[in-house]
Amino acid sequence: MKIAHFGMPLLALVAVAGSAATASAQIVIKIADSFPAGHYVVENMTKPWMEEVTKQTGGKVKFEYYPAEQLGKAKDMLSLTQSGVADMAYVVPSFVPDKMPLSPVAELPLAEAVGCNGAMAYYHLVNSDSQLRKLDFDANRVRPLLVQNLPPYQVFTAKKISSLKDLQGMKIRVTGSAKAAVIQRIGAVPVQIPTPEVREALSRGTVDGINFVYTSLFPYDLNPLVKTGTADVNFGGWISSYIINDRKWKSLPPDVQQVMSTLAEKYSRQNCEKVMTDDVRDRDRLVQGGMSLLRLTDAEKADFEAKTRDVADQWAADLDKRGKAGSVVLKEYRDQLAKKN
Repeated sequence: MKIAHFGMPLLALVAVAGSAATASAQIVIKIADSFPAGHYVVENMTKPWMEEVTKQTGGKVKFEYYPAEQLGKAKDMLSLTQSGVADMAYVVPSFVPDKMPLSPVAELPLAEAVGCNGAMAYYHLVNSDSQLRKLDFDANRVRPLLVQNLPPYQVFTAKKISSLKDLQGMKIRVTGSAKAAVIQRIGAVPVQIPTPEVREALSRGTVDGINFVYTSLFPYDLNPLVKTGTADVNFGGWISSYIINDRKWKSLPPDVQQVMSTLAEKYSRQNCEKVMTDDVRDRDRLVQGGMSLLRLTDAEKADFEAKTRDVADQWAADLDKRGKAGSVVLKEYRDQLAKKN
């Protein structure tokens, strides 16, 4: 009886100890973003990446995912990560220009940056010993993982237009200094508005048009509001990334870090390739839905290129005046673009 009486607590103690060991081996990562349910970036990149990280670590890593601004507004994602409210978050540098002023280098209207070459050039820079990495990420105590870019932005208006000249004086929603500079060059007025707030601004007439990509109109239900969209004009791009708190990153075992980094490169590239393909598909969907497509004549294209040719150099010079190493980072990016990415 004594043995039996002693054995039960002993077994219970072993079970508790085993459970504690399992719990301690489990790594939980809280990840947040501002995307609505079903957004293509989440479906193409974020979720598959999380699932494969969990799989390749043998279940050691578990993610708690908070979409649709559940933990905070899009503009607050960087500070939420820095404070540890989220371990990881989707951060748009253009939403925090005072903290990440140099990343919009990847949004400049450079022909060589269109497509995945631009995306992966940025990816390689922020994952190397670059000034861009040091000034926009290391200084903020965060580390970049997944990188997202988009095709060249177009302009979509709430009323029909027949040429770019019709945009003069119009208020156009933009994100970031790079795209704002392009919009100013054609005589329109750039208005900075975070993506989750765009529909309300356009529907209320706060802005006359928006700087967006075809595919992104659908998840934010903007397609019913636009009457005209430009085609094949490079108004600049979009760059963003899922970042991780530096303390959290350093607490991870090396094998987990390796899996997360390797898969981040894989899914950053895959997502880029997918959005580039979908861009053409969704342009056709919008036209079929009644949107008028504005294609520039050769003369209009030449005029646009002449007006925007020096945007990149001016962007860098403006940052230099503020002591922000704009020219250094622009050279880094151009040098990386020249490589095979």
